[in-house]
Amino acid sequence: MPPLPLSLAAHRLMASLRPLHLGRPFRPSSLSYTLATRFPLVKRNSSSIPPRPSSTPPLPPPPPPLPPQKMTKTQFLRKLFIVSLQNLALSLTPRGFRAAFRDSPVGMTFTSIVLGFAAIVCTFAIYEYRRVFYRADLNIYPKEVADLLRRAIHHTIINPKPELALRYYNEAMVKCSELGFDSSSDQMLYIRVQVASWLEHNINNYRKAAEVLELIKADCVKFVSVINRAIQEGKVDDEGMYRPDVAEGEAGGTPKVTPPESETIWRKRQRLLSLAVGVSAKLGELYADEHVLDFDNSQASLIWAVETSLAELQRRQKEGGRRPGEEEWLEPEKLGVLMESLGRSYEEKGQYELCIPLFLYALRLCMDPCQRAVIMNNMAVAFAQQSQVPTGVQAATVVEAAAAMPTTREGNLEAAHNWATNAQKHGGEVKGEARTVVCDRACAAALCTLGDVAVMMGKPELARARFREGREMSLKLDFDQGVRQAEEGLARLKSKSSEA
Repeated sequence: MPPLPLSLAAHRLMASLRPLHLGRPFRPSSLSYTLATRFPLVKRNSSSIPPRPSSTPPLPPPPPPLPPQKMTKTQFLRKLFIVSLQNLALSLTPRGFRAAFRDSPVGMTFTSIVLGFAAIVCTFAIYEYRRVFYRADLNIYPKEVADLLRRAIHHTIINPKPELALRYYNEAMVKCSELGFDSSSDQMLYIRVQVASWLEHNINNYRKAAEVLELIKADCVKFVSVINRAIQEGKVDDEGMYRPDVAEGEAGGTPKVTPPESETIWRKRQRLLSLAVGVSAKLGELYADEHVLDFDNSQASLIWAVETSLAELQRRQKEGGRRPGEEEWLEPEKLGVLMESLGRSYEEKGQYELCIPLFLYALRLCMDPCQRAVIMNNMAVAFAQQSQVPTGVQAATVVEAAAAMPTTREGNLEAAHNWATNAQKHGGEVKGEARTVVCDRACAAALCTLGDVAVMMGKPELARARFREGREMSLKLDFDQGVRQAEEGLARLKSKSSEA
């Protein structure tokens, strides 16, 4: 009869009946300890007894390590760049900053300062780059023309090469013509004005710059005269556009490139006339420069600018309103600047009876308090230098002001003293952000003018005091012209006292 299978309970019972020494080590007896020490057993793995053969074969030795793969220069640089970026990103974390500051506080502080300074320099460089090469006046051109102008500016400012700059300016004008821009458009005229500015400031060829500006002025005047003739002949409708029966390009060459917003004939006339007036004023300044000293052409240019501006104002007042597309004519301040420039031109040529009315007109239009003090001082100088019996020639713009002018030498000196005192007073009253270095220099110049007037009045002590005050103030302001004028006045007083 076969044995019956044991149940789980039987297995547990039999396991509990096993000797306890089979499951854990036991302490040997003294007899077994003595036998073991006298007759030691031989190790199974000794050389006398061969080892039992293993059932599993031994593992093969590991293969030798592969040699490192050689990297190309490009791969090395790429890996170096990636690792550098990773290290930089790790160091820019708050944890990286704290660890670096703990390791080297002084070095980390110095590094932070250098990085901050480098960030400021880079930001300023990017701003200047955008300001110079991507300014708003280049946005009126297509990309190919704007790129040529940027190259010209690069060879003007960054890497000065006059030949390349002039070549790129010429290529830009040729490209504008190929794209269909008219010679009276802002795009073409701006390039020509830019060339004149380049000749003046970068090449220092003032006469050549004046020639370019004269050509621009002549072209603008020609375009305006053609438009005026078309208006008189009735070729312009009430909306300020050419009538359909007028041939294209008949009235001064209408632009072949249509602007986004259609420009009326009146708007085009005002744009060209404003540019002609501005160029003429610039010519007056350029001819009076110390490198040219052509006062006749300077005065003629300023007279044309003032007369043209006043004639346009009278036309608008007579017609009683603006025409389609017309905007406000010259701002009062700009007209005042023209008057002041023409007045200084008359003053330099000794025609004081003509410059005084212009200074009065400019003073009435000027809104800058510091510039008003300058004009008042110019008035004082003009009255002080005016001859005792003025000529009958007066400025046609302000005849009513000429009637109130003094007619004697004493009256002129009294007027000069009053205007110089007003210049010093008004220049000193300007406070806050409105006060600039112009106010301070106007006050210093007024003190010197008061000294000159006191000399003419026969008051040497008062003149000496004013000259000293003007010299001290000019020295504080680094105003060389004021220092020179005060020292010349003191030298004249010293020579007169020694002669007496």
